[in-house]
Order: sequence, then C-alpha cells, then structure tokens
Amino acid sequence: MIKVILEKHGLVRALCGALLIAALSSSATAQHALRVEPGRVISAQPVMSVTRLLVSRGKDIEVRDPVTLALLGTIPASTWGYGNASGVAMRDGYAYIGFYDGGKIVRYDLVTGTQGPVWNITSPRELVFAGPNLYVYSDLIGVQSFDVNTGAVRVIEAYTSAPTLRFLSGNSLGRLYAVMLQNDIAVQINTASTGYNLVFGSPTWPIYQVGRVVASPDGSRVYASSGQGQVLRFDAQTGQNLTPLGPNGQHIPALCLPVGLAVSPDNTTLYIADAGCQQNNGFTNTNIVIVEVKTMYEKAPRVTVPIQHRVAHLSVDPGSGLVYGTTVAGIYVLNPSSGALVTVDEPSWCIYNCYVVGSLAVGPVPLRRVL
Repeated sequence: MIKVILEKHGLVRALCGALLIAALSSSATAQHALRVEPGRVISAQPVMSVTRLLVSRGKDIEVRDPVTLALLGTIPASTWGYGNASGVAMRDGYAYIGFYDGGKIVRYDLVTGTQGPVWNITSPRELVFAGPNLYVYSDLIGVQSFDVNTGAVRVIEAYTSAPTLRFLSGNSLGRLYAVMLQNDIAVQINTASTGYNLVFGSPTWPIYQVGRVVASPDGSRVYASSGQGQVLRFDAQTGQNLTPLGPNGQHIPALCLPVGLAVSPDNTTLYIADAGCQQNNGFTNTNIVIVEVKTMYEKAPRVTVPIQHRVAHLSVDPGSGLVYGTTVAGIYVLNPSSGALVTVDEPSWCIYNCYVVGSLAVGPVPLRRVL
C-alpha cells in the first residue's frame, strides 16, 4: 500500500508539540525523488520542499529559518532517554541525531515528526555526510562509517592510531578529510578500507597548529588553516602544496588566526573565519575573509564578526551558497551576495570535551513523503 502523508498548511507534527517545518509559500521549491531505499520509496513526482537549518548546541535540536535564523521550533531530543544530543546531520528530510553519553544515533523524520530507527554506536561526537555516506567521529573509538539504511558500523580509523584527529569534513564526491592536531597535517581518510589515502603537510611544509581542512566541491583542491596566520592550498589528487605567495614572498591573504574554512558551491570562493589578532588583552580584526581561490587574493570586503563569534567552524549550503558559522557564543549566517551577517547568541550545553562547540546541518525538507 502506498500512503501519502501531507500535513495541512505545511504544519508537521513533532513529539511534544507542533514543529513548524514549512508553509506552502513562495519559499518552497520543487524537487524530484531524493532517493530509493529498501522498503522506502520517495515519490518520483515533483515534491515541494523548503530549506531548514538544524542546530545542535549540546542538548536539543533547534529548527531555524536558514536565512533569518529565526527559531521555528525544537526537536526535544534530550527527552528521549539517551541524554543530551551531541551532534546532528541531515539528508533527504531526515535528521540523524547523535547522543554521546547514550551511545545512540536516532533518525528523526522531519516530514512526519516521528523518530526511529534507533541505532547503537559508541560515543558519537561529530556526524558528517560525505557524498551519500554518514561518518561519525568518536573520541573513544575513532572514525566510523555508518550505514544509514541498516545501522551497520565499521571503524575506518581507530582512535588509538590517531588520538588527535578532529574536525571531519566531507564533500559531495564522497571524500572525507580531517586534521591531526599534534602532527601538523591534514589527511584524506580511506573510506573504502582503513587509514589514509593522502596526507597534506610534511616536515618540509608542515601545517603548524593546523585548525581545519576543507575540500572544494569539485575535488580539485584542499585547503587547511594554520595557527601561524596562514591558509595552505593543496592539490587534492597528489597532496602537493600549491600555496601561492605574494610579490614579497608573503602568505596571502594577510591573516591573524584563521580557523574555519568553507568553499562556495561553484568552487570559486574560499571563506575564512579569522579569529583576529590579540592586542591589549583583546582581539582586533575578527573577520570573515573572502578569497578568490585561483589567486588567494581577497575578492570582496572583509565582514566584521562580533568578538564573541570570532572562533568559528564554517559550512556552506550547496543550494543557496549561504555561509554558516558555529561558535562558542552561538551561530551566524553570511549572505555573500549582500555581505549581510546575522548572528544569534545562545549558550552551549556541552560541559566537557568541548572541542566541538556545536554543529549544524542545512538542507531541503519535502512537504510530503510517499511511503
């Protein structure tokens, strides 16, 4: 039997209250089938969808407008009996919510407001999609490949082999990257087996105090931030350092403390979250720096970020090109077209091992699902 679920006026039920996912308005867009799973077929007919932003701050999952950051509702994950939510990822209108203390990943249907299945996994800290696959970082186990259809888990990089590996980053081609904090390198993780496919950085070109790593969507370049005020550029196929220098041999652009990185969907622009220069017991030049990837020169005015949001982990919505930051103090969104920055101050509920200050996921949510 085929059952169509469509809530009136786009109101989708959530546990413990009504959660506004979408209204049938001009903000909704049409899309075709998202994918086919065993026992689950999403309609091949055009389905209206709306983009939603999910935010995890270490307790529940906030549902926000992706442009204004207005709070639309909350998924009460902390009431499900697995402890506080430790991370979130999103795909095909489902939220995948990790519970570090409870050792669970729960799939939550954003269309129907129902939860399940619930899968066992050891201490999920970071949840990241790379292509169609979900990867989970645990500071007890390491990097794990997680099958969203069956819940099967496979360790692809053990914690004992890489205890300082942090900050997973995936691209649409299915490649997975991370930094190794005490080794001054970034790596491409071998998702088909174990270990690494490539290492970025070496004794000759170390990434001192490496912060984050990101790959371009087309898979041609990898970028890594360094605590020495540099962003290094590498060939994604060979690992060769391709970082250009200025006319006097200086690194470009001029930065203080780059942390978060993100690449635009069209592969032309690199966004850098510069945490600023320390001066007189404070910080100056806390900016988002916008760079042309071919030359590494700045292509737009810097966007000043409030000092409480200076240390940011960046991501880009591939659909809209909006740039999101998660920080100790909350979240922000940058509209590259206008240069407008919207910030939201909010607490983090994380009380230990807080090297990840929060996570967010953005994507389309269909207004109906055919089961």
